[in-house]
Amino acid sequence: MEVLVETPKQNFNQEALAASIEKRLVEQLDWFSEMPKTRQLSVLNVVSNGLTYFNQLLQGANDSTLLASQAFEAAPRELLRSVSLQETLQVTRVIAHALEDALGESKQQLIDAFAKETSFAAADIYGRASRSRSIWDDRLEALIIDAVISGESDAEVASRASALGWRGQGAIAVMVALVSGEIDFDQYRKTARLKSADVLIGNQGNNLILICGFRDPEQATGENLFELAGEFATIAKPGPVVMGPRVESINLARRSARAAFGAMKIVRQHRLSRKAVRSREYLAERAVLGEAEAQRALVREVYQKLQSSSNQLLETLEVFLEQDGSIDKTSQELLVHPNTVRYRLSSIEDLLGLDPLSPKGQHTLRIAFTLGRVQTQPPAGGLS
Repeated sequence: MEVLVETPKQNFNQEALAASIEKRLVEQLDWFSEMPKTRQLSVLNVVSNGLTYFNQLLQGANDSTLLASQAFEAAPRELLRSVSLQETLQVTRVIAHALEDALGESKQQLIDAFAKETSFAAADIYGRASRSRSIWDDRLEALIIDAVISGESDAEVASRASALGWRGQGAIAVMVALVSGEIDFDQYRKTARLKSADVLIGNQGNNLILICGFRDPEQATGENLFELAGEFATIAKPGPVVMGPRVESINLARRSARAAFGAMKIVRQHRLSRKAVRSREYLAERAVLGEAEAQRALVREVYQKLQSSSNQLLETLEVFLEQDGSIDKTSQELLVHPNTVRYRLSSIEDLLGLDPLSPKGQHTLRIAFTLGRVQTQPPAGGLS
């Protein structure tokens, strides 16, 4: 018993042990050495608390469970977010090995008890933090969805998303899915993770809202987003999934949301063979329903784009539409060969992504031309 009393006095130097443990953490744990200095100090503070707890065990303290819990209670909340439970248990093992080297086999039983109690305490702290964080995160996610739909402050949306660990960048889109019955959000999150994308999810009635963005800028393309919409469409029942236009950051997500909801009003009235569609495909219908952004987009992306590209193409399309889509009548009006008209119409399709020969393409082009003339040409003189 004499040795047991003297050993801690001779070998337990908390300051020296803390320095030794810090060195071991840097050498043995890559994630620790890569952390910002402020986070490293937080981890070392937990180490210091653990050593204080162990010293109290050496002095014969009885309530070891309470002491172990106190070693982690002082840890700041952000540390629990940035350091996983597995990494915390790695720190506990490093402390235990340092104690073994300093105190030897005579204290092995006490060191084992220390490692066991601190591991249980860490698991309990992380479990409680996880439950609390889950409730808070669900509420915060719902606030973000509501803010995007209602068009609240852009900066506020970005700040809230950052608090949830949002990393999407470069290409963001809002998708709206028609759903019924119980919704399993985890299925959508898993699908997004497999595509290296972040997703924020909420629902409004029978509309499921998904704000999506890729973490890797090289993946941040409209095509990849639409591919993700197709993946979501396999989950959403009955569907479809409507994807709003790509925007550059979550700050602008409300623009994408407005377009997606506008298109969904039209899409839900029809039975679609495709389960994933772009809101852009319904610009004309949205414009007719009075959506200002759709009207501006038609003028900008169709009428003005054609106007700035080629007066010849603009004239050809204008005459073609006036002649009810007749190539022969258009060629006669313009005094050119029908094949010339066909070639110009093909060039228009390449430029605008709209087929002048299809009924839907003609419908969209007519609406765009009507809006373009009204909004870009000065009013004619005369009686009002």
